[in-house]
Amino acid sequence: MHNVSKFSDFFYDSNLKKILDKPSKQNNSILVFDYCGARDIYASIDKLAQRLVPHELHFVSTLINRKEWSHLELLYGNLIKSPPEIWYNSKMQLPAARGGESNTNIGNIDILVENLKTAVSYGTGLADTNIVRCALDTAYYFSAMAIRITKPSLVLVWNSFHPLSQIVIALCKQYDIPIGYLEYGALPGTLSFDFCGQMGESAVVQKSNTFNKLPIHESDLALAERTLEYFKTTGINRKELPPYRNLSKLVAEKSKGRKVILYAGHNDAASGTFPYTQESCVHHSPIFKSADEAGRHILGLAKKNNWLVLYKPHPLYNKTVELAADENCLVVSDYNINECIDVADVVATVLSQTSYIALIRNKPVVMLGFNHLRYSGAVYQASATDEIEVQFQKAFSGFELTIKRKMWLDHVARLLKYYLYQHDVYSPEDIPARSLKQLASIVVNAIQNNHFEEFKTK
Repeated sequence: MHNVSKFSDFFYDSNLKKILDKPSKQNNSILVFDYCGARDIYASIDKLAQRLVPHELHFVSTLINRKEWSHLELLYGNLIKSPPEIWYNSKMQLPAARGGESNTNIGNIDILVENLKTAVSYGTGLADTNIVRCALDTAYYFSAMAIRITKPSLVLVWNSFHPLSQIVIALCKQYDIPIGYLEYGALPGTLSFDFCGQMGESAVVQKSNTFNKLPIHESDLALAERTLEYFKTTGINRKELPPYRNLSKLVAEKSKGRKVILYAGHNDAASGTFPYTQESCVHHSPIFKSADEAGRHILGLAKKNNWLVLYKPHPLYNKTVELAADENCLVVSDYNINECIDVADVVATVLSQTSYIALIRNKPVVMLGFNHLRYSGAVYQASATDEIEVQFQKAFSGFELTIKRKMWLDHVARLLKYYLYQHDVYSPEDIPARSLKQLASIVVNAIQNNHFEEFKTK
């Protein structure tokens, strides 16, 4: 049976009292929520806070509940420690903060429960429903408390697809607070900030007519080309990658001269595709309801056409892989993603950012769903089942590949100039995206003018 935590426990443990007691010079504060536990964004968040002064930045973090990360601090922003109850722990019955009753203020709470069960169980759904509901209820009440105390003019949400982030978004809509979305950028070593949404919901896609007409010059293209060469040469990735393991030899023996497709899966629970809704169909995955369903279809095409599929599931979904190795399939869960790309003829995915890594490494990409590349012209885009095989054949033959590579360079140049921001763990000399000073200026102007606009140049 769950114990019931008092709201005062959260209040005093979280740093909210300190914020409440602190005299505020102005009301235009910014409140950032990260309920996903991103480990390497503190420096960038703090630099953004520094650039926002005198506007205050408050950062709600779950990561510092973990002992190994409890030392993290902010010099310029106010760090707010979220309750440990928000993070699922199957080994103990976590106390609830529900005032003795379940949360009825979020209309789709039952859907979020199933989504969070999928997320915390790495796709299996085998998680304690009561603990998961407790986590969502706690997130709701604590987020509401943080909003009431900090009185933000803008809330920034890290990874909008996560069910705990969905709680924050629902609250912001209740309180009529504007929302911005933060996430790792489509290019390695960058951050993404967007008022529209993420990936297929981003301004790059939703306002593609505007984005694709933004002016770029020869100097922008040269900078993009140098940056792409840096990405390819260094092979940088936000995750630590395993060493190469001579996959080329294994694939050569397995393929026996056949065409090789690398299929990269995605995290269904954190990509807008679970639960699968009409919005999922429109913005993210028009054909398939899950990464494994797409993989099974590709494997069927491989058997028909005598292709070899290398299946690399999302790292968090390795335990739920449904495709078994056979004559036409090799599961490459533990291999370096760059090595997997290099041994393939074509890379396919529904919406994984592996599509960007593949293009960086000069591989043709078949997209079965949508991310920022949807209207870029850089990929072989399939939007219906009967288009998939045709797009693979085009990719294998190099149909319009020169044009697509030109469109890819244009796309990267615009991302760096107008959309992506520097991640403080990388040198701006190596990755010349927009500065966090520019991001701070855009945020302040948006608040002051009550006008939230993408692709501003200042």
